[in-house]
Order: sequence, then structure tokens, then C-alpha cells
Amino acid sequence: MIFHLYIKVSKSVNAGTILSMATNNDFVSQNTTASRTALSGDQKYFLAGDNLVTATPLVSFVIGANPAQRIQRIWLSQRTNTLGNIYFSADLSAYGTGFAAGNNIRMFVADDAAFTVNVQSVAGVFSGGKWVFNKSFDTDATARYITFGSEAQPQVLWVKADKGVNTASGVPADNTQISTWYDQEIVNGAQNGTIPTVDPGESAETAATLPTLPFYRYNATDNFNFNPVVNFSNLNRGNAVQFTTPTLGNQTVISVFKAAGFGTQYYENMLLYGGDVSTPSAGDPAPERADMSFGVSAGSFMSFGGGSSGDYSYLGNLGLQTQPAIGTMLRNRVGDEEVYYSTYGNGSNDILNQNADPDNTRTGEGRLLSGLVRMGKHFSAPTTLNDPEGRLNGSYAELIVYDRLLSDAERAMVESYLAVKYGITLTGGTDVVGGTAGNVNYPYVNSSGAVVRASDAAYRFDVFGLGRDDHYGLNQRISKSNNAGDILTVSTNTDFNSLNLNAARTAIDGDQEYMLFANNRGSANAVVQQTTELPANVQRRLDREWKVAQANTDGTNISNVSLRFNLAGVSLTGANVNNIMLLIDSDGDGDFTTGAVQAIPASSYVSGSAAFFNNINLNDGQVFTLGITEGVCYKPGAVAGVGNPALSTKTGITALNRAGATGDNWPGIRTGAWLALESKVKGFVPNRVAFSGANPVGIAPSNFVEGMMVYDTTNKCMKMYTLKDGDTALAWHCISSQACPDTAVGTPTLTPRPVNIGYWGASGFNLFSGHTAYRNQLENTANYGASGTFKGITGWNWINANSDVDATAATFSAAQLKAKYDVIVTGYNNMTAADAPANQSIYRFRRGSDCS
Repeated sequence: MIFHLYIKVSKSVNAGTILSMATNNDFVSQNTTASRTALSGDQKYFLAGDNLVTATPLVSFVIGANPAQRIQRIWLSQRTNTLGNIYFSADLSAYGTGFAAGNNIRMFVADDAAFTVNVQSVAGVFSGGKWVFNKSFDTDATARYITFGSEAQPQVLWVKADKGVNTASGVPADNTQISTWYDQEIVNGAQNGTIPTVDPGESAETAATLPTLPFYRYNATDNFNFNPVVNFSNLNRGNAVQFTTPTLGNQTVISVFKAAGFGTQYYENMLLYGGDVSTPSAGDPAPERADMSFGVSAGSFMSFGGGSSGDYSYLGNLGLQTQPAIGTMLRNRVGDEEVYYSTYGNGSNDILNQNADPDNTRTGEGRLLSGLVRMGKHFSAPTTLNDPEGRLNGSYAELIVYDRLLSDAERAMVESYLAVKYGITLTGGTDVVGGTAGNVNYPYVNSSGAVVRASDAAYRFDVFGLGRDDHYGLNQRISKSNNAGDILTVSTNTDFNSLNLNAARTAIDGDQEYMLFANNRGSANAVVQQTTELPANVQRRLDREWKVAQANTDGTNISNVSLRFNLAGVSLTGANVNNIMLLIDSDGDGDFTTGAVQAIPASSYVSGSAAFFNNINLNDGQVFTLGITEGVCYKPGAVAGVGNPALSTKTGITALNRAGATGDNWPGIRTGAWLALESKVKGFVPNRVAFSGANPVGIAPSNFVEGMMVYDTTNKCMKMYTLKDGDTALAWHCISSQACPDTAVGTPTLTPRPVNIGYWGASGFNLFSGHTAYRNQLENTANYGASGTFKGITGWNWINANSDVDATAATFSAAQLKAKYDVIVTGYNNMTAADAPANQSIYRFRRGSDCS
């Protein structure tokens, strides 16, 4: 028998089943839906059955060194051949709030039912009330066990300035002194930061010389990308926050800070984490301990050092330019006598795998570390007031400490989260500063490791953006690159002033949603205007372009955002609120002369300061910039008025069942139009025809009528059969240029001024002096202004041309007269209206030009 089996989405028909499988992330559409990922060959199967255990208590187990919990229900999967990625959708709602959105739910896959052999932990995404996972089993054993649960976050210490300052989950007011900095990682026991105490191994420091606690900064000036910071000072006794951590060997320390640095030895450097202690083992129950410090040396270089009997000290090569930075240090302890360090700045390699004691001249540099650690001031720093040695002078936003070495992939997850949150450009490479070189080779990833922005050689500068990632508590709703020269700020609402914590900010509605931006020029280059590579009807644009990267897990992008362009010091000649446009290159190639280019008017514009655009939707891969459009023409329709009866509209097309149905004379009541179109839910689609050469296909030339209009599907434009300027015969033309305006947007508005009247000879003088009523009418101020008889002018100046130009008048050219006078009176005659055309004696010269 031959069967034609082709199942790409599946779920057991038995009641109580909670697991579905599919070849793509679609658990709604039918199996035959064309968009489903195909299986590439015959006789490929992936089958799974469970043990039917529905009890809800969880089972504790360990993955590596990390505690974890799982449900008791287990599936045994078996496969034949290779199938690529398999997607799983699990309804885990029966297991309580611990499996709700926002938790770190994982799919565990192992070679045995006890989940002790070759265990893999796969991150999940909460979507549609279920947890969704995907994994390839192609290189696994053919039979594997699957279940679901949570894995403890492996941080040993995590403090951040936007949560848990002085209260467990809140923040204080600006300029409040810190009392407690609450640890956000409680799996290993909370290690809250508090007031410093004397270390048993440091005899120089006493209660009277201990550092004080730092101050909180929640304001528009002292922030990292609209996020608050804790400010440490090296004045007086200096500032520090102290923690008591478990005794640790291997460590990964990741900090977000800004400091200029000090000194050349690690114990002189500004302390980010750890602290030099003269006798690290003193007071410790165990006989031998070491100390370790991670800091900033003079020139804003990262440094590390430490020891037990004899110190080691190393300075990095990557200058962080006293800008907000992500500094990462890995301590790899091989044994008591051997330890290696690696440091990274903004994702760039700095020092890699440095042996702390390559000459074996010291003792115990790899020992376990003392439990007392600080941020801010070394235990051994001089006690002299205002001595800068060993004291941090700068801002701190976040510190995360792991009790193990993070892999490169894990480090990328944490550094990507911090980079988006704090507007820092990750770099890649070795000893490369992202603020200068841009994102050279470092994809941004979410907490599951999925790429949310790939590196782009053309658009690599000033990477920043909006994002939500519940695993890290990321909820960045306003953002700007921390690089000094970038001019773009993006927000989920129109508030560009308050900090990110403002509860009124519009929410990002889905987990692991990101909207990231990067530009093509970089902050090292001034933003200038250019008159090349312009789309139609655009006079000039900025040379800087931004590219969008969108990522989500629920099919919905971040949308309706607001953009603010800081234009202080940026030249865009002729810019005003009517002609400054957001230009969006929809095909994303960065060439604004090809493909569809959308021009969106500014929501508001402050000359010489900023342009604002609200409710903007940008798709992944689109490129945008600012431009100045040519004069946009507006010619209002003719409406009824004094001496102008209503012009009835003769023809209309409606989707609202209006014509003849209500007795309201539609479309005649829509006055002043050739054609009225009305619809709430439908667009107007003119006849769509292909063109061959100059003419439409299927319409005989004998049927062409002047004014006929169709949509040309070949050349992608509306076309009209008409005469264009310079034509001698009717032809089909794309409607691509706007008509001559009554008011030209983009043309400078003329400032109201007096009209200059020059009079010549006795007759002209008599017009000025003898006709009092006429002159009074001209000079009456009530006749000026927006509602006056003479609009757009401020009055009249009578100038005696005899004395003004005198004897040289005969040599004056028409251009000179035009520049001097608006009206010249050479004489006058009393006449009837009928005689006027034949007896004109007033010649008018207009300044400027008009469109006719």
C-alpha cells in the first residue's frame, strides 16, 4: 500500500494534551497552509509521547551548577532522518503563576528521563497564552526526553540604578543619598549593597575614615540614555557601596559606568568592583584568600589586579573616552597558583586570557576571593581627605556579577541588553571604540540568543533603540545614542523630556520586541546637507541616513513612534514647518532616487532647534533621513460666497449608499469639485492598464479624450492624456509634478511692507496733494492687515521723483525704477471707466516674480 502522508503541524486528539509541534512558528493555520515550512524528503518522522503525569508539584534538579525545577510530565521523542528546526507550543497554565509571562521558562532536553545526561536548556517565548520553543534535533541522539520548567538565573549579584534603590523595587528622588542598593538576583541569596565597614585585612582604614555612600541622580542631565545613575565622588573620604558575596573562584563582572580614571596601578585606579586589601585572608574562616579589583586607569582604560602574597596589575589598551561604557572582566581560576583574566569594552576584545603571574614569582594569586567587595573605593586607598587615589569619580548605572565564566554567546546576550538600555554602540573586533568605529562585527541578540540586529557595514554608527525583554526587565521606551554627535531621539510617545521610568510612557506590548537604529556617517562627522541623490520634488536632504531593525516574537512590530531630530548647528537651507519632511526609502538600499520614497511632513518644527514627527511606522530594513521639499502647491476649491454662487458637483462615486438614498442631493451638496469620492473603508482604484511605449494597451487612440486618466501599471504612475508645457500635441503624461500654487509652501513669505509710489511732474504732484479723499483712503491704517482692503502691505510712501532721481532720471533703466518704486505716477486725467483702458497713466512694477 502507498500512503501520501505530509503532516507539518500536529497535536494529540486525546483530552488533556498540552503540547503541539510544527515545522514553523504557526500553531493556528491548517496543515495545508502554503506558508508552512516543508519537510525536505520522504520518510521523515518526529514523534513524541508523554507519561501522562499531570501532578503539579515541581521536581528540583541541577543543570551544571545551576538549580532548576521541572514539571513531572515528560515526553520521549524519536526521529528518523533530519528534519531541521522543530517548534513546540506548550500550554503550561496549569502549573501556576510561575509559568506566566515574564518568567524564565525553558524547555529541557536530555538523554535520560532523570535529566542528568547531556541536558540542554532552551529559552522560551510567551505567545498567545502558551510557551513556544524551537530546536533542531538533527545532530542529537534519535531518542531524547523533553520537559519544561525554569532555570535559576546564574548571577550572584545584580544591582541597577532604575530599580531597588533605597526601597526593594523603587527609586528615590534626585540627589538623594543611597542607603541600600538592593540585589535583584535572589537565587543565591540577596547581597544588598550598604554602608562600608572596616575590612579585617585593612588596618589603615578606620571607622572615622570610611567612605560615605554615594548620591542618586534622577534628572535630565545626569543619566545614561534617559536612565538614572548613582554618582560616586572622590572628594572628602570618597564614596563606596559594600557587598558581602559568597566566596568565589571564577567570576564574570559586567558593569555600566562613566569615569575618566586615575593612576597606573590597579590599587590606584578608580574602583568598579572588588577592592584591594592589604591582607586578604585576615578575618576569614579559611586560612588563605586572594583579592581582585576591576577598575579604570588614567585615560579611561580598564584595568585589573589583585593578589595574595605579591600583587599583579594590568592595564587595558582600549580607551573608553570617558563615555558611558560596558566593561566586562572574566576571572578564570585554574588553581590556587594560576589565574587568567580577559577584559572587553563595549563588546570589543581588550585583554584576552592574560596569565596574572606568568613568571611564577607570586603566591596564591588564584586563590578563592574574599567575601567583602566594594564599588567605589579600595579598602587600601589613602585615608587623606580629597586624595583621588583608589576612588571612583563618576557615574554607575548597573553591575552584574556571575559566579562562572560566561561563554561568548552568553556574554553577547547580557551586553546586548545593556547596550540597548544605555544607548551604547557594541563594536566587536579588538581594541575598537564603538563610538568611533561603529558596530564592526557584533550582532545584537535577545535573551534567547536570537539576533535582533545583524551587523551592517554601511549602517554601523550610533546604534541605539527601543526594546522590551522580560528576562532582563528591559523596557526601554525612549532612546538616543550616547555618542555625542548623534541627533536622533526615538520615543514610544511624544514626551522627549522625562526619563524612561515615567509611567505615562506608551508601553511596548510584547516580550523580546526590539526597534533598533544605526546611521551611515557616525558622530565623528558633522551632519551636513546635500543636493545629490534626491527623490522627486526634494531640494536638499541630510547626508546622514538611519536604518531600522525590527524584531519580535509575536508578529507585531513596535509602531507609532515619535522621532526628534536635534537640528541645532545643522544647516537645512529654507527649512520650515511646511516643507521639512521625513524621507523613508522603503526598499532599504539607501538610494533615495530608486524605489518608493515616502515623504511625511513634520508634526512640528522649531527653527534652528528641532523637527518632530509623531505616529511614525517604520518597517525592518527601511532607511530614512530628513529632506526639504520643493514648493508644494495648494489651490483651494471654489466654494460659494458673495458674488460666487455654489458650484454644484455633478459626478460622484460613493461606497456609503448615499446617492439618491437620503434626499440630500448628493453629490451636488459637495460644491466646487469635478468629482466627489466618498468611502470609509475602501480606496478609489482608477482603471489600471499596461502601457506599450507611449500609449495604453487596449484603448484605441481614437477613444483618447483630453483629461482622460488611468493608472499605468508598467511605469507605476497615474497618467493623464493632456498637453504639457511646450507640447504641440496631446499625449499621456505621468502626474508627478504639482501645479502652480496660489500659495507655494517652501517659498519664503514676503514680509509686509509699505508700497512706494513715485510721482512725477505737476500732474503727479496734484494726485498726491490735491486729492485728499483718495490719499486718506490709501493712508487709513484701518485698511491694512489680514482683514483690510489692502492685504499684505503696511501703508504707502509718496516719493517726489523730481528730487529723488532728479537730473539722472533720464538714464534710469526699467530695472532701477522697478527696484525703487512699486507705482510710478506720470500724470492723471479725469475719465470714465470706459475710457480708462485707453488712457492708462499709472504703471505698476512688481518686485519679485509670480507663477503664471
